[in-house]
Amino acid sequence: CLAHTAENAGFEALFMQIMGDRELVMDVQEAISGNRVQFDYISIGGVNRDLTPELSALIHKNLNTLSEKIDALLGLFDNNWSLSLKYKGLGVLSLEDAYTYNALGPLARAAGLATDVRAETSDFPYEALGYTMILESTGDIHARNFVRLREIQNSIAMCRNIVDNLPLGEIQEKAKGKPNGEAVVRVEAPRGELFYLVRGNGQNMLERVRIKTPTFSAIPAMMEVFKGAEYADAPAILASFDPCMSCTAK
Repeated sequence: CLAHTAENAGFEALFMQIMGDRELVMDVQEAISGNRVQFDYISIGGVNRDLTPELSALIHKNLNTLSEKIDALLGLFDNNWSLSLKYKGLGVLSLEDAYTYNALGPLARAAGLATDVRAETSDFPYEALGYTMILESTGDIHARNFVRLREIQNSIAMCRNIVDNLPLGEIQEKAKGKPNGEAVVRVEAPRGELFYLVRGNGQNMLERVRIKTPTFSAIPAMMEVFKGAEYADAPAILASFDPCMSCTAK
């Protein structure tokens, strides 16, 4: 998202630099799971592969490098007019509209709306891992940039705590087949809330599976933000939403 923001501002070299920095994360994902993007790691009952001391060392090494790069990016986005400062006051989603259109994720938090599944459920011990809700108040492109940058910093801190404090034991609990019942799970993804519903009726196949993605949920707020905007600002506004177009196919 931040790479495309830089590209829309005319910073082609910074776009390539950020995409290069992204490789630090992709390399870790590949080392853990065997795949860079569509990784087969999480499964029903746990995860498919364990972490080794060598993998833990690689994670820390790459996170340390990434942390330094994010600090540098924060300085750039906070001081460069062409890259970010000129977007102050553009693409504004007010706090009132964030409530009205049920905004979520960085889009909502940049407008000052304190919503995050990690703070609203107790399914996972995010607070113990060092989670902090990141809020801005202006609701513009600049604010969304800063929410994402600061959330990356917080995510790095949580990842370090996870790796350093993993308990010993089995990595997967055996799950029984032919489920009979219904379950709902909400998870905070980078773009906002992911909503999962599954229903089983004791058969081999699930009776109902429903996944609601954050991009789909953000469409009403996105439409509001574009009203009255200058045509030349449309690419930057769109990039600040970090939309996943395939996630809107319902």
